[in-house]
Amino acid sequence: MDVISPQINPAVTSITIPAEAVHTANTRALPYPPSEMSPTPPPIPMPPFQIETSPTPPASPTPRRPPQSTTQAHGADNTNDSLMESAPPTPTEEVPFPQARNPAGAMAQRLRPLTLSRSEGDIPTGPTLNPMSSICARLAAAKKPAHSYVSARGRPRNPLDKYTNATMPAVHLADPTAAFNDIDLDTVIEWDNSPGKLLAFPFEKDADQLANHKTIKGLILAAAIEITGSQCVAVGAPRQTEEARIQKRLPPNTFLIYHLTEDQRQLLLKRGVWSSASITFRVTPFDPTSPDFLFAIQELDTLFTNDVYTLVRNTWRDADTMHKLNTIISETPEVDRHDTEVALKSFIDSMWVEKLDVKAAGALPKPSFNVFAKGSFIKQDQLWTTLRDHLVSRSYSSIMLDTGRTLTTPYDCHICHCITHPRGLCPFPSIEGWNGPSCRPANPTRERGGKMTGGYPKREGRT
Repeated sequence: MDVISPQINPAVTSITIPAEAVHTANTRALPYPPSEMSPTPPPIPMPPFQIETSPTPPASPTPRRPPQSTTQAHGADNTNDSLMESAPPTPTEEVPFPQARNPAGAMAQRLRPLTLSRSEGDIPTGPTLNPMSSICARLAAAKKPAHSYVSARGRPRNPLDKYTNATMPAVHLADPTAAFNDIDLDTVIEWDNSPGKLLAFPFEKDADQLANHKTIKGLILAAAIEITGSQCVAVGAPRQTEEARIQKRLPPNTFLIYHLTEDQRQLLLKRGVWSSASITFRVTPFDPTSPDFLFAIQELDTLFTNDVYTLVRNTWRDADTMHKLNTIISETPEVDRHDTEVALKSFIDSMWVEKLDVKAAGALPKPSFNVFAKGSFIKQDQLWTTLRDHLVSRSYSSIMLDTGRTLTTPYDCHICHCITHPRGLCPFPSIEGWNGPSCRPANPTRERGGKMTGGYPKREGRT
């Protein structure tokens, strides 16, 4: 075997090699006897790019066979490997440990990160992964199609996105139990025994036809499943009383959603009105509170709401109203008398008035003023009805204003079924992103005098 002569790259600082470190063909010269493990071998200066300071002195290298002729193709690199093999490192300097017996191993040693030391873990014995190849793989994987809840427009596919998301106006009914009008008592009892329940009121007049109830049930059920994610929810339809059928009154439009958890109930109640292209309905607790709306005052020749508010306040504080309130308090059992007095005072003080800009024939102004008070202060249905009936019977007039006319059910909105406004003044269609019915029917017909009747829009294709 030929002697491998050390060759130093001109670009690298020269290294002084001891003569005894050169291997011959017949001898394997070592700087120290193999049987004697020296903890502090003689130092040897190394090029700056290979020097790494280590706080822990490395172990002494193990003598090994010089590289074979298969390493000739690597030229100077193989010579450097031989030199590193011959010269022991110093305790404060760390050089690559010669592990390669073949070209691939030698290349792996040259690619090893220079910052790795024996104190930081095992030294890799294979090629180091190129960081760019990992990034490229991640970018390529990101381009692959995968199941996602992101729509084609880049927005999350939330099932609730199809429903109008807004603060919904209040819907007022005529009395505390109006939701159960004309519903068979046995049906109400069965509903009352159902768990996790809410009342549902579909918008428009489709529920006025008994033949549509099954379809409406299915639409409300599908919406409830989609909104809550429940697989146990159920929907019940109202059953009309025999008296209402004989008198050919319209069937009730109150439905029941039940088998809901408390979280699902609160989710439905939080928005109140759920409107999509398929169905629009309103939900309320099964035991609703007393209404805030009391009555409307019409035929007052003024557009100034504060004039009407002052008129109502003075009427509610006169001697006749105070006498009626004191009578109610005195007839209350003594144990509840104080609470009743506080509730009545709070109810009277909570009064407010809202103006409705109604137009008469010829676009003449004919304002209607709705009078409200917080019904939640009155816990008993009969007490609320007694108060409302007394207040609506009072005369609302002054020197400057003519006597107004009071109405407890002035309107019946064919969109939301609220009694405080007509269809044309329903506030829901003006909500941004509204999916429900519009103010104007799709096929209106007019009678003599300009009144609009019939022609309620179908659910499909409405705007």
